[in-house]
Amino acid sequence: GLRCTGRLYVANGQNLIYEDFLSKQNPEFEYNGEKYVRVVVLNEEADFKYYSDGTYVPTKGSVVWHKVEPVALEIKNWDRLPRTINPQGRKIFTDDTIQTQTEQCVFSGAFTYSDRDVENDSLWQNSFCRAFFNSADYADLDGNPELRSKDLEWHFSKSGFLYQAFDMSREPTLEYAVPEDECEISDYAFAGCVGLNKIILHEDVDEIGSYAFDGCKNTQIVFKNPDEIDLGDAALCGTDFKYIYLSKDQLVFSPYKDEQLEKTHMRKDYVFDIVSNIFQKNYRENIVQSHAWKEQGKIKFIPPEYTLKIFPSEEFKNYFANKNNKRWATLVKTLGFDTLSGFEKNNSLTDLMKIYYAIGGFSPDQGESERAFDYILKYVAVAPEEPNKIGEEIHRRFSRLEINGPFNRDFAKLFMKYYKDNPDFMNISLPDATDGTMMESQDYLCAAHNAFDRIQKLYPNRVVNGNEERALLTPYFVAEHCVEVEYDGVKEGNELLAEMVGKYGYSQSAFDKIQDIYEHAKTIKDKYVIRANKASGKNGIHFRILGKDDPLGFVLGDITNCCQHINGAAEACVDDGYKNPEAGFLVFEESLFDENGKPTGEKRILGQAYVWYDPKTKTVCYDNIEIPTKILGELRKGDRQDARLSSQHLLDAVVESADAIMSEMNRYGIEVKRVTTGRGYNDLKTELEERFGKPDSSPRAKHRGYSGYSDADSQYLIRTYDETTRLYSSLIRKNVDKMKKDLTSLAEEMQDKEYEV
Repeated sequence: GLRCTGRLYVANGQNLIYEDFLSKQNPEFEYNGEKYVRVVVLNEEADFKYYSDGTYVPTKGSVVWHKVEPVALEIKNWDRLPRTINPQGRKIFTDDTIQTQTEQCVFSGAFTYSDRDVENDSLWQNSFCRAFFNSADYADLDGNPELRSKDLEWHFSKSGFLYQAFDMSREPTLEYAVPEDECEISDYAFAGCVGLNKIILHEDVDEIGSYAFDGCKNTQIVFKNPDEIDLGDAALCGTDFKYIYLSKDQLVFSPYKDEQLEKTHMRKDYVFDIVSNIFQKNYRENIVQSHAWKEQGKIKFIPPEYTLKIFPSEEFKNYFANKNNKRWATLVKTLGFDTLSGFEKNNSLTDLMKIYYAIGGFSPDQGESERAFDYILKYVAVAPEEPNKIGEEIHRRFSRLEINGPFNRDFAKLFMKYYKDNPDFMNISLPDATDGTMMESQDYLCAAHNAFDRIQKLYPNRVVNGNEERALLTPYFVAEHCVEVEYDGVKEGNELLAEMVGKYGYSQSAFDKIQDIYEHAKTIKDKYVIRANKASGKNGIHFRILGKDDPLGFVLGDITNCCQHINGAAEACVDDGYKNPEAGFLVFEESLFDENGKPTGEKRILGQAYVWYDPKTKTVCYDNIEIPTKILGELRKGDRQDARLSSQHLLDAVVESADAIMSEMNRYGIEVKRVTTGRGYNDLKTELEERFGKPDSSPRAKHRGYSGYSDADSQYLIRTYDETTRLYSSLIRKNVDKMKKDLTSLAEEMQDKEYEV
């Protein structure tokens, strides 16, 4: 079989742009008595890392194999030094020429000439090869045949490539330390190097590619700075580490026990986190579960490796639910992907499974799975007919999908709604977050899937299908919010503001405006007049007045699908709610519970109101009560079914909040006689009309000094202070009567006990 000899070959690439070339070290293998060298070369799909100084280095290429065969060379020393040096035991015919043959030299795409438009570049002394043989950098050659290279002051046979490659006495490398100047380990960099006993990564290594150590089952891998390493997908897949050791600054993965390492201090919680990431939690848990099920007779075959890696372990049972695995096998055969081989097959099957999973192909609901199956065949895996071409297209579109949990039904709806008519429906041009200019369009499909759960958490009231544009999760809206925005110029103390606003995709200019408003709001928070006492929160609905230093007010409009946000029609409400001591925001929310009925500690916002105080009419007005259409539908459905929450319950909370505001503001010496709400675009208009009847006929409250957006030209009267005081007086009387009754009973009981004594 194939085994690594442990010998490593240096590769070409002495140009500046290759100073971090991913394949400076190429391992030698032996197969059936013949020797081969594994070399990574660039191809059309190669990726590059660019630096600020204009240089760039390749980070990905293709693996090719070259047989080690004798190479005859006659090499003339241009420097013509009068020496006779024979470090290889080979005959030197003159003082400046070597004729040699070796099995230690590999030529693979070595550059003969540069690509510079300079006449003398075609000369041997100015070529890449010559610089390479002499361990010189090509950039140091001056291109003039009359001038010697600045750095070639040594004899070529005493240094560099010739000295190393022609040294037949070299022993196999058993312990390999990554060179200090190489900080990125490429994909498959050490794959198959089973002859290495140890690979040491220096402290500046910060990135490790996918399958970098695939097959290194007997190799110990040492990380000198584990905190800073960015591990690629399945970085250590194909390894078989049984022992993990962690000291203060070193992480070691080993296939065997080592007494010295065993004594090192271990932080088990940290080791667990790293192992979960590096070892592909899905693969480890799914392979264990598969073997257990096979021993129990529940399954006949272990699923292929790509399946074990893709499936979230907590969802793995769904691979077998309702014959999902058999339906998947049928899909693979129908498309002919089973006839592919190598990377082509792996890429095609991996990325097909990702999108099939993402639209419900492995749903426990058989109907969803069958719909996904039909959709793939009808709209995704379409012409050309050749399986490899279909696979290439699927790989191009879906390779960046990340599967991290249960499939999201709403993403599946979005995808299946738009993709059939336009596979490029997520290819969108967005404005630059900094200056607002339109950027070049790009495909946000994979990013949309990967961020979809987060977007829905931020915008819980938006839906894929509906008649109300402001409540839709459109492709453009999803693309806008795929990536959280980070801002420049965040002032000390405003980090939470920047984090919250960034989640909702506001531009830099919008954030600058928001931060100015917020800074002003903090200066007047002690003058804030809108306040409410703590309420009971009956029927499970709570309310609160946001403080001037609470950043939630800037995104309330985003959460409730209304125009109350910066750059929206009701931007003035946001500005006034923060900068005006007599205005603010009221939020209605409910506590959330888990499947066992226990509170999770999280809350869901049901609605909100921009509120203001009119000192002339002694009125607090809820300018508008915004309830998202999705929630309003739930509440009105609850009216019919006597559910835990209903629109009437929310209306009760509105009345209760009015009582709490009047009670507290009057207690602080701010006279409030009534609370009203605007009749404009009020989402509770139907319920308000039924409970409070016609508009309030009293002198209308006005938001004096404000000229921005308002829905309060006409108002409903929610509560008067007389009603509130009567309510509280009644409660006080009831409490006093109860206390009197309890005291009388206690006195009578004491008298009876005294008589008995």
